[in-house]
Order: sequence, then structure tokens, then C-alpha cells
Amino acid sequence: MSFLTPIDCPRCGAPLPPDAIGASVATCPYCDGTLAADPRVVWAARYERALGTLADPDLVHVGARPYVVEGLLAAGESSDVYLARRATTPTERVVLKVPRTPADGGRLAAEWSALEALHESTAAGSSHFTMRLPQLVDRGALDGVVASVMRFSSGFVHTLADVKATHGDALDPRHAVWIWRRALELLAFVHASGWAHGALVSEHLLVHARDHGLMFVGWSRAAPLVDPAADLSLLGETIASLCPLPTPLSSLTHTSKHDAWALCEEVKRAARDVFGPARYVALHMPDHRA
Repeated sequence: MSFLTPIDCPRCGAPLPPDAIGASVATCPYCDGTLAADPRVVWAARYERALGTLADPDLVHVGARPYVVEGLLAAGESSDVYLARRATTPTERVVLKVPRTPADGGRLAAEWSALEALHESTAAGSSHFTMRLPQLVDRGALDGVVASVMRFSSGFVHTLADVKATHGDALDPRHAVWIWRRALELLAFVHASGWAHGALVSEHLLVHARDHGLMFVGWSRAAPLVDPAADLSLLGETIASLCPLPTPLSSLTHTSKHDAWALCEEVKRAARDVFGPARYVALHMPDHRA
């Protein structure tokens, strides 16, 4: 790995600090991953810290791999979602999804299968849009159930429910516009890949407040695509719940359209008519998660 060119973390894509230039070993301040110019290099202090966690009361094993649980991120319909760290070197932050009962494991298995299929998609834009899906790491037994391990995506720590809770109806409707457009772009890829999400509610849309990015999570209801309008309609309801929208935009939330790209273009035109040319508006969210 060369540290002589502008550096982005190969794990999470975040910019690395200037002191990483020329370093044999560096740490990403976003995902806390250990990056080595030579794969044979091991940072002794981090190795010793990882070994020290083996006696940590929050250590769990998914299959044979140990992880240190750092805290609960969310409680879903049938599983709990934890932020964790791989307890081996090189370490990495991950997300653990743990079904509450063995019976709930079927939904997590269905989610994994759908995401595997989407990551193998060759639909237009796949190299970009698959980065806005949960990144699969591993699956394995954990306390009598089968848990999923997914890569932690730096910056994607707020759901639309968090945005609503923070800003209420005072949210600038221009934020609803960019969130909606990003969601429609991603949904167009999902539909082109032959899948429907099935549950585009506020808790399943994660936003990157600084970069105006968006991810879909909560794929346990995903299924082969039958009716694109169902996803579009539910997404419209979710966007409408964020804040009051001007009439040209609010009318588009009650859509019967079947084409996410076409609806995205309509949203873009309506937003331009209402707000003028698009420009960046900062979305301020509390730093309450890593």
C-alpha cells in the first residue's frame, strides 16, 4: 500500500490524516482500522490491546472470530444491532446483527441472501450503489442464534427518525429533497437488480449528514421485485413525514409511479422550481454516536 499519494482509507473511504503520509502503519480516525504499508507489519501496541480484550466481559464470538461489543446501536423488529470491534489485529469496527430468538434468524438469513444478490448485481452503477448497502463480513453462531457481521460505515450513524427527532417540523425542506433524491437513485439500482426493499421506513434510511449521503439498511423484508410502486409509495410516505413540503413536492410523495429514476427527475425539477438551483445546505446533527 503506498502512502505517497492522496490517501483515503481503503476500508471506509474516509480521508486519512497528514501524518499517515510516509508512515509504515497508520490508523483511520473514522473506522479505527489499522493500515500497514507492508502487510507483514504488525503494530505491537494494537496487537497487545487486542489480546487484552480476550478477558473483556463484553467479548463475544461469532463463529470462531472474537469481537468486543461497544454498545447498542438499534433495536429492530426481530434483532438487536450492536457496534463492535474485531478483537484481533488488524482490528476493524463492525456492526453485529443478532436475532432475538432462533425463530427470528430466518429473517436475518433472508436479509443476508438479498444483500449477497445485490452485491453481485451488474446493473448500471453497481460499483457506486453497492457501497450504499450494508457490506457483508461474516455470519456465525452466537449464543444459540446465527448473527450477521457487517462493516461499519463511517459517518452513517443517523436514521431519518433521528433527523426528525432532532429538527422536528423545523427541518429545512431542502434536506428532505436531497434525502429523497439519494433514496430514489439507490432504489432505482435496487429495482434494476430485480429486488424490492419492502420496508423503507425512517429507521431503515441512514444519512451521512456532512456528505449528504444515504444508505438503506433493514433488508429482512427484501424480496424479488414484483411491484416497484410499493417501495416508491412507502418511501414517499417516509419523506412526507420528515417535514412540511411545498405543494409541488408534497404532491409527488403520493405517487403511483413505477419508475424510481423518472420520479427522481420530477422531484429534481419541482425542487428547482421551488428553491432555485441546487446548493449545499449543512445538516446539523449531534455527534451522539461514533
